[in-house]
Amino acid sequence: MVFNDVMQTNHADPKDLKDVYERVRLQDLGTPKSYAKWAESYGLTFVEFSDRTPDMKTHYESVKEVLMSHRGTSDGMEDEFIDNMARGLDAWVSAAERGLICWGYVTFAKPEKASSDDNATDAISATAKGWYNSDNAFNFYFKVWGGEHIHVGLYSKLNAEEAKLPVLDRIEKASILNAEELLARCFPASANGTNGTNGNGAPPTSESTMVDMGSGYGGSARLAAKTLGCKAIVVYCINVTSRENDVNRALSKAAGIENLVIIPGEKSYFDTGLPDACCEVVTSQDALLHAGSERHRAVGEAARLLKPGGRMVFNDVMQTNNADPKDLQEVYERVRLQDLGTPKSYAKWAASYGLTFVEFSDRTPDMKTHYESVSSFTWLVGCMCSVIRR
Repeated sequence: MVFNDVMQTNHADPKDLKDVYERVRLQDLGTPKSYAKWAESYGLTFVEFSDRTPDMKTHYESVKEVLMSHRGTSDGMEDEFIDNMARGLDAWVSAAERGLICWGYVTFAKPEKASSDDNATDAISATAKGWYNSDNAFNFYFKVWGGEHIHVGLYSKLNAEEAKLPVLDRIEKASILNAEELLARCFPASANGTNGTNGNGAPPTSESTMVDMGSGYGGSARLAAKTLGCKAIVVYCINVTSRENDVNRALSKAAGIENLVIIPGEKSYFDTGLPDACCEVVTSQDALLHAGSERHRAVGEAARLLKPGGRMVFNDVMQTNNADPKDLQEVYERVRLQDLGTPKSYAKWAASYGLTFVEFSDRTPDMKTHYESVSSFTWLVGCMCSVIRR
């Protein structure tokens, strides 16, 4: 990628550039440093910035000279317009002389070989595959964690009767309530007051598309297809594990909605294989934590997939903004990670990819209840197995 552009210098004070901003009707200009940062976030390597600011200054002075020769003529430019343009050119020349703006050639390159980031994502995907494809993990999540919904449940939304259900049924119901809540946030109340899923959102328009990152057994995808109208939404399930994808296909086919729940192979949320701006919504439930050091790339992929006006809605297990990593070593070891994301870090990554933070709805008490419920049921199963073995 090779381009030139008028930029403000890395050290320029925006207050000194008001005349320049007004001239081009902008709030700011890019800098060599900001372009390098943006390029790096998309996997490009900075090669060089060849500063040619003196040529820009000479160009503006030359343009002004020609411009002024048209003053008082009938060449289609009014004198007032010419004078205004001349003042603008003077502002640019002055800014260049004061070292506030620069111009030149910027070069970036895309690495020919896999970068360390690519190696990291490959390792992360391999770890997730190894864990979720194993017999122990596969059966644990399907038989204990919540059935086809393998994410934390919303126990605070259980009614009195649901709260009395047997523990496994209670886990499953709370998990479904979480999926319903997520979908309600995907399609918030429309301007005309239309209510959608769960009474809190507006249903999608015809032929809406949703991408679910870390879709597991596809419970949320099927819920979206069934709840939001069978011809209203198509869900692409992004998941790296073949065993979970096989279950997803079978359950979606049994539900008669295999044409709405699409599984494009074993895909990671770093490389979904889907085109730019292809969906209205990207969702994820308790999955982004597994992206480890590359969580920002998963957010970047979501931003790439979203159409203008689209939404990324997800829940995830995070460490708090002020948590000391030394106090979380046991948690990290449990999920084979070096750290967890934070609400603040997710908001920062989203902003770097052009997304606007809307809200973080803290449901930590539900997570605590979910883990306690899962632990209780796992203990019961363990005791029963011990009795059978005897």
